[in-house]
Amino acid sequence: MNKLFFKIVDKIAKKRELTILDIFVYYCSYIVSKENIDNLLKNLNLESKEKEALNSFFKIIDEEDVEVIINNLMEFVDDYDKASETLSIFFTSFIPKDILFSKDADKIKDSLKVYPKEIQEAIIKSLEMLSAVKLLNKNDKKEIIKEVIRTILILIKIIKVMDET
Repeated sequence: MNKLFFKIVDKIAKKRELTILDIFVYYCSYIVSKENIDNLLKNLNLESKEKEALNSFFKIIDEEDVEVIINNLMEFVDDYDKASETLSIFFTSFIPKDILFSKDADKIKDSLKVYPKEIQEAIIKSLEMLSAVKLLNKNDKKEIIKEVIRTILILIKIIKVMDET
């Protein structure tokens, strides 16, 4: 059943000239920024059945095993360089815009100090891996993309727990 929702979401994304990975990253970014998911659905200009499908997709992301999500998402990833760019967008949610636009690595690292050390390290490691994707062979690129998706899923689960406490 989960695979069906991934296929439906892929069709919805393509209809809007996006990818399923874009939808995934937008959703995860909304969680980090604590924005209402309804705003995401509104911004995508969806029909009611499409909203239902995306809400089911989001529920799968929230509740399904991390490895199942990774495997399902990877079925729709064929351009690993593009995927690395898309995934890097997620991490901008943790960095204030003025610091992000400065492109100063030290300021970016300093801005992450508001998060626990483990989250800081996960963000930095993921960004470093994504920046190396273009230099690697296809198999290594795929493994990095999978690892970064895993990190994102774990981070949003941690953020949700932190918000509940």
